[in-house]
Amino acid sequence: MSITKLKNNHCKLEVFYPKEVRQILGVTTERYRKTFRTKKEAEQAEKDLSQKIQRVLNEKSARSFELNGHIKFKEFYETVWLDMYIATI
Repeated sequence: MSITKLKNNHCKLEVFYPKEVRQILGVTTERYRKTFRTKKEAEQAEKDLSQKIQRVLNEKSARSFELNGHIKFKEFYETVWLDMYIATI
């Protein structure tokens, strides 16, 4: 994990995904890269991403990496709840 200051006074965050996380998430890239306006924003994003990676490693589920609260009910019903309901029948 690294935060690099760029010439335009922005900060670039670069985090390596562990191999196991890449397999669980289906991510093909080895790194997460994003540019932020301030170092504080980059540090917060790094902390959040590290927590999400730990959660994925602990739970062995890609669902724990998804954004919380940013899903429509219909999408949740079709992709998450219905599959779990059918599996219990």
